Amino acid sequence: MKCPYCMEDIQDGAIRCKHCKTELVLTAASQQYSHNIQQPFVQVPEAPTPWFQITTLITGVVWLGLLIIDDGTSWDKEAIMGGFFLSSIQIAMGIGAINVSTHGRGMAIAGLVFGILSLLVMCGLVA
Repeated sequence: MKCPYCMEDIQDGAIRCKHCKTELVLTAASQQYSHNIQQPFVQVPEAPTPWFQITTLITGVVWLGLLIIDDGTSWDKEAIMGGFFLSSIQIAMGIGAINVSTHGRGMAIAGLVFGILSLLVMCGLVA
């Protein structure tokens, strides 16, 4: 016997075609097979919220903003070392956020750029 839809050989009395995976239902009235396709339910996953990328961008904007607002004249050695530390953390977060996923990649790149700019501003404060 042949499947009426894919024309492949199947066993007599088969319930489902092993080739095209369609259900074959024999109707008593016409003694013909009717086509009953069951579509599988596929749930499309939502894109996750890019929290790491958002955090990278916000901390970069805030840190660079604080550096630009302050003139740096009252900074002592510990504050400058802390600034270098925070700038290097910001750059590491930016690189990590770029490598995590492609969703929110622009925010991660912007956070990385802000981290590099804040490091350059810190170098300008030291000089």
